[in-house]
Order: sequence, then C-alpha cells, then structure tokens
Amino acid sequence: MILSGVFNLIAKLTARTNNLPFLHLYTVLEFITICLFFKGFIRKKSGNFTLNSLIVSFFLLALWYAFIEESLFVFNKIPRFSGSLTITIMCLHFLIKDLGSIKANLSNFQFLAIMGLLFYYSTCAILFGLSDELLKIPRYVATMFWNIHASLNMLMYILFALGFYCIKNKRRG
Repeated sequence: MILSGVFNLIAKLTARTNNLPFLHLYTVLEFITICLFFKGFIRKKSGNFTLNSLIVSFFLLALWYAFIEESLFVFNKIPRFSGSLTITIMCLHFLIKDLGSIKANLSNFQFLAIMGLLFYYSTCAILFGLSDELLKIPRYVATMFWNIHASLNMLMYILFALGFYCIKNKRRG
C-alpha cells in the first residue's frame, strides 16, 4: 500500500509530463512485492525457486518491453497484463490449496489479502490487456471502465484493511 501511495503521489506531481516511465518502474516493484508476499506461504525450496524465477522472468519481460518492443514513454500493456494474469494464477493456486485442505493453512489476514488481490488483478488482467482498445471507444465508456477499475482497487484495499483489523483483534484476544 505504501508503494502504491508513493507512486500515486509521483503521478500527481508529474501529471503534466509523460510520467509513464514511473508506471514501468511501479509495475516491476509491485510484481516483486506481491511475489515476496507469496514467498511467505511457501515451505518448499522448489516453490521459492519458482517464485524467484517468476520475478527474474517478469523483470526481463518488463525490460524487453520498455526498451526493445516499445518505449518507456508508452503504456506497458504486456507487462501489466502478464503480471496481472500471473498474480491471479498465484492467488487461485493458494486459495485452492487452502480450500482443498482439511485444516486452513492461511490466516484471516492472508485469506483476505489474497481475495483482495484476486478481485483486483483478475479483472485488471482483462482491462490492461484491452487498454489499447479503450483508446478507440467513446470517452464516457472508457471512463466507466476506469471507474470500475478504481472501485475494484478500493475493494482490494478494503479487504486489506479487514485483514489488518483481524491481526489487530488477534493480538488483543
């Protein structure tokens, strides 16, 4: 949440210039942060290797897209889409693993955080994948899609807040 807040502030301060290079950086840092969050759930070395491989692969994809395929000054459609899709798959993996177990392996905080990430990134994968098409439709329709995006972002943060609330109550009780 702090990372998002810092980059939102940067976006506001640089709104009159092309600030897309900051979005490229944010996308990579966001993906790495979420992978590190998921590393906390993994007990096996093979799982850590998989997440480390995903981090390196995503970083290389983002570099390729920003410097070879496109430019730092255009929207990073492919990294945003592939990152969202990968995060969605990770969320589903950990939820299915937890729900398929007799004993819950995830804490309330972890469950709520994963649900928030799943709601947001599953729909954003579609939105980011179709971002070029949003430029071709009437502005009011595109605005509606971006408002849905903002609402899902808010839902994710509400679920995070509920998760933190569960941690607070657990420490009291």
